[in-house]
Amino acid sequence: PPPPPPHTPFFLMIRRPPRSTRCTSRRQRQMCIRDRENHERFLRAAAELDNFRKRKEREVSDLRKYANQMLLRELLGVVDNLERALAASLENSEPEGLREGVEMTLKELLKIFDQFKVTPIEAHEQPFDPNHHEAVMQEPNDAFPPNTVVKELQKGYMLRDRLLRPAMVVVSK
Repeated sequence: PPPPPPHTPFFLMIRRPPRSTRCTSRRQRQMCIRDRENHERFLRAAAELDNFRKRKEREVSDLRKYANQMLLRELLGVVDNLERALAASLENSEPEGLREGVEMTLKELLKIFDQFKVTPIEAHEQPFDPNHHEAVMQEPNDAFPPNTVVKELQKGYMLRDRLLRPAMVVVSK
């Protein structure tokens, strides 16, 4: 027989035991009945396993799709505050108010980072670590020993114990 289509569940590929054997004696009839019952049980178990596999695939897909939902919901408040700060800057020509609004928004964002276990990497005046720092320049500097971070151009961050982004740094020669 031709192979089944690829989307066919595996339990439907199992064929029924052939009926060509005659169940003439009482013992043979009992064995035939038991054989059919076992086959039915097998098909039910296989169908349950297939349904379980499909359900788990759906759950994993949904988890991947909506994994960042909680974080994004928290960030919506930051977006709202930035929009309010921009609107206030259009109404008010006072730069101090805008600065205060942006500082408050930054504090809120850092609080969300803390909530999600995102921590900044301390880089300034630390020995250069290629696992946490990305050197973009080397600069001669007598104030620091060689291979020491003298400037941090962009902060690096860790998510729990995993590197989220390395710190972009300038290293002493």
